[in-house]
Amino acid sequence: MDANVMTNNDVLEMKRVFNAPCEQVFRAWTDAEALRNWFAPTDDFSTTVLELDVRVGGRYTIEMLEPNGETHTVSGEYVLIEPPHRLAFTWHWISKQGSQMLVTIELSETDGKTTLSLLHEQIPDVATRDAHEEGWMGCLNRLDTLMSGYCAR
Repeated sequence: MDANVMTNNDVLEMKRVFNAPCEQVFRAWTDAEALRNWFAPTDDFSTTVLELDVRVGGRYTIEMLEPNGETHTVSGEYVLIEPPHRLAFTWHWISKQGSQMLVTIELSETDGKTTLSLLHEQIPDVATRDAHEEGWMGCLNRLDTLMSGYCAR
């Protein structure tokens, strides 16, 4: 497992290497069943994909439910889709007041392994950036587990 994190006040950059080809990693971001299996900060959450229209201009809405019953719902619009290497979408928490952010995913493959670069931009403040860093780290850990399961098949 390889992870790098770079931050400044309004940008979060993360890199992660997965032992899976680009196509599988890209599919994990664009398939509702796959997203349901990894898109949450910890295994204690349950995830429901309420909307997933993967096309430029299409929307997504994903709900994450904590064990204590607290719900976190994120929604946005796809602004760039270049399978299996790039995906960009706006990011807005429905449950919180706040600005719209932008997330860009870039994937590159070498020897069957995929390097994922995540860029989360337009973050309103340091506390929000730090919370997203923790959340993305958990999500990427869960994605790594999912990709390891695919490769074992």
